[in-house]
Amino acid sequence: MKFTVLRESLLKSTKQVAKAISPRTNMPILSNILFELDRDTLTLTGTNIDFTITSKLEVTSDDKGEFTVLGKPFLQLIQNLDEVEITVENRGGTTYISTSRNIYRFQGQPAEDFPRMQNVEGEGIVLKTSDILNGMNFTAFCTAKDDPRAFLNGILWELKGHELRFVASDAHKLGFYLKEYELSLAQDKKEAIVPKTIVDFLKDTSFEEVVVYFGDNLLKVELPDSSLVTRLIDGPYVPYESVIPQDYTDEVIVSTEEILASLRRLINFTPAGTNLVEIEFKDEMELHAENREMGEATEHITAEHKGKVQKIGFNGQYLSEIIKHIKSERVVISYSDVNSPVIIKPEKSEDYQLLYLLMPVKL
Repeated sequence: MKFTVLRESLLKSTKQVAKAISPRTNMPILSNILFELDRDTLTLTGTNIDFTITSKLEVTSDDKGEFTVLGKPFLQLIQNLDEVEITVENRGGTTYISTSRNIYRFQGQPAEDFPRMQNVEGEGIVLKTSDILNGMNFTAFCTAKDDPRAFLNGILWELKGHELRFVASDAHKLGFYLKEYELSLAQDKKEAIVPKTIVDFLKDTSFEEVVVYFGDNLLKVELPDSSLVTRLIDGPYVPYESVIPQDYTDEVIVSTEEILASLRRLINFTPAGTNLVEIEFKDEMELHAENREMGEATEHITAEHKGKVQKIGFNGQYLSEIIKHIKSERVVISYSDVNSPVIIKPEKSEDYQLLYLLMPVKL
């Protein structure tokens, strides 16, 4: 079994599928990339059981067959070759990579041992790549890490009516993104709790649109030259709409750049563990942090204030993370009392809605 291929094409596909290879695994086959040759079409596949990435490219060959190669060493070799074209040949389980002057040999695992993930059938929904990446990038940092409540470790992806939605929360903070869409769905609503790995799959693509398939236990994201199939995270997701306050009337509007700079300075004075920053909402917003071992700091920020004066404690690290993701010159913070979450959102957004909830820290 033999084929010739442009190095750049092979490198691009290998990089894509290598994103699915786990750095540590007890199953040696999962460290491999599966090569499936069907004459002039080569399909590469990488998997870690939870998600699988495939990529197709054109080669020169009249052969058919399949084999596996250790993924990371293979990728490192292709990255460091300076040939325009290379030849790949598999004989008796051994793979040979040949250039005009050199030859490299790889041992692989049997192709029949490589796990194959079920395909996702049904209705394909065309969405803009940038909208998916925006929705996930604006919310993914709000997910939990290794929480026993599995749904908190993922992102809720909803298609609801004419809206594309992404929601993520770790029970301390929540991110919500909404984009209006012209959708024609067989069902009124589709939803899935997905891992953040979809961002890694899509972030380097030049394709403006993707096709998404929602299955019962799987979700597929398909590009013209590659696809990702991922297992869904067990739900159901919390009824997030019921926890987003709708009746807050007290708010401040402050410079995004100013409050970020202030938090960067104050975070050094916060106590370990809570990162507590006290903020008093008034015409000139006052921020205060105190650490018994280090000292204390107080800063004032010019603000547009409407409503009652209120002092609330926050995890300064969480607040800073949220504000970093707001692409607006000014940020609006709406509040009620010391026990209720605040709403943080951009004063102006382009063609989407974005808001965050942040739970207070007890003073």
